[in-house]
Amino acid sequence: MNDYDRNRNKHKYAVYGIMLGILGLIELFSSFPNGMFPAFFFGVMGVVLSLISGDGVMGRPDGPSIAGIVLSSVAVGLSLVLYFSMIFFFSTLKDPVAGPQFFRYYEELFASQGIPAASISELFRIR
Repeated sequence: MNDYDRNRNKHKYAVYGIMLGILGLIELFSSFPNGMFPAFFFGVMGVVLSLISGDGVMGRPDGPSIAGIVLSSVAVGLSLVLYFSMIFFFSTLKDPVAGPQFFRYYEELFASQGIPAASISELFRIR
């Protein structure tokens, strides 16, 4: 395999890394709670493929590999932040001391916008 074919394959990996980063972000935002896990997976795969293609001219990463690393890292980071935020939110709601106070705060917040409490309890699946 000559250098041209090797560089061509590495460029393909960089493009695949970009595509997986974009796919992860689309998956995260289009199907939010369920899309966190595929977005994390696509992001990790995009980072790996972009890092594999990373040695461009003089050992420096080229543009597509940097773009793949950035997009995929954003997908991984956002999916982790949203996952742990949801864990914190629902564990706070289940807390016997902080839960009712937290729920009352959200009830007042939504009531000021004209949204009834029944809609809030359905949103959080609290009955």
